[in-house]
Amino acid sequence: MYIKPTSPQGIGGVLDDAIKLYRASFRACWPVAAAAAVIMGAIGVYLTVHLLGAVVFNPGAPLQSFNVYRQPDVLLVYVVDAAVRLAAYGAFLIYQNALAEGDGTPSMQEALGEMLGRLVPGLLATLAWWVVITVGIVLVLVPGIYFAGALCLWPVCLFVGRAGPLKSLQQSMELISGHWWRVSTILFIALVLMLVLSSIAGVLVGALIGIFWRDLMAMQLSLQAVAVIVSIFTLPMMPAALVAIYRDLILRRDGSDLAARLGALAPG
Repeated sequence: MYIKPTSPQGIGGVLDDAIKLYRASFRACWPVAAAAAVIMGAIGVYLTVHLLGAVVFNPGAPLQSFNVYRQPDVLLVYVVDAAVRLAAYGAFLIYQNALAEGDGTPSMQEALGEMLGRLVPGLLATLAWWVVITVGIVLVLVPGIYFAGALCLWPVCLFVGRAGPLKSLQQSMELISGHWWRVSTILFIALVLMLVLSSIAGVLVGALIGIFWRDLMAMQLSLQAVAVIVSIFTLPMMPAALVAIYRDLILRRDGSDLAARLGALAPG
């Protein structure tokens, strides 16, 4: 059972809170995750057919077949995929944070409504985040990696904290300042857990398909179907981790502010 922490915790404590928050919220989150997973799965099938078709019709230049991803319709489905993923994440963040507050039973319908009101700023923040990360990686790899960690809380700042697109990036950096390694470690562990679950399912199904079917298209489409099922369980995981990190950093910031005020009141 998730219990709202009243003081900052170590890495293990934050991870434990994230797992409990995920488990407590899954019943309400899985229908939204299923809907998002189906849409993203359909997009994956569309892209798979496009790419494999390009390879089949241009076998002498397989690398050139990747030009298919520059086509307007393919770029559009990538935008749709990003919007669907962001919408699901936003709803999860709002719901899981309300659940973490412990003030009554939150409503997923209300979370979805609130998410829709923040979706356009969220897309703008996504674009700004992508530009910062891309520039950081292109110029020097290290800044790109640093910004990936320092800006990771912008979705929480935007959907939960109601900050604007650029303000959410700024708030994320301010909260994570001085805690980059802790936050990156927690996110890395959460990401590994998600990848392990996805990889195990993919490898097992891929092996079975490889034994009974030799058709590449059938194999790819089957893996997309597996990805849809796995995504129902994995999509709410990262938002739960981000909420747990966000709330821990808020406690740390508030504790530091209180200590500073008490220090200022101390007699000289």
